[in-house]
Amino acid sequence: MSFILKALAIVLLFGSITPLYGADNPNILVMSEDSDQHTIARDSRVTKSVISALQNQLFDMHFNVYDETVVSLDSFTQSRSRRSDAELFTLARSVKRPPIDIVVVFSIYANTQVSHASTH
Repeated sequence: MSFILKALAIVLLFGSITPLYGADNPNILVMSEDSDQHTIARDSRVTKSVISALQNQLFDMHFNVYDETVVSLDSFTQSRSRRSDAELFTLARSVKRPPIDIVVVFSIYANTQVSHASTH
């Protein structure tokens, strides 16, 4: 439940920021950092949902948002998990078309609790 509240808070935060308008909108790449074994892997449904929500919010705010898989198709092995920060930033720096101006990196930590509720 805590995860859902945190994810919702992030989405609401991005939704409440006034859109920025300018001559050139920055190119943004949203990436999940999952090198810590306590984080949810980037290939999970949860992480993919959060990436999609962040990308949609940023797109709605008139930013140019690019999908990591699409822009790194020719350069990097796809479907890898547990990548280090260094690898993420190397990937982002290697993208030349379009040049990436901003990288949004996030991690999702989950905490599960076993419920001993009886069912009658």
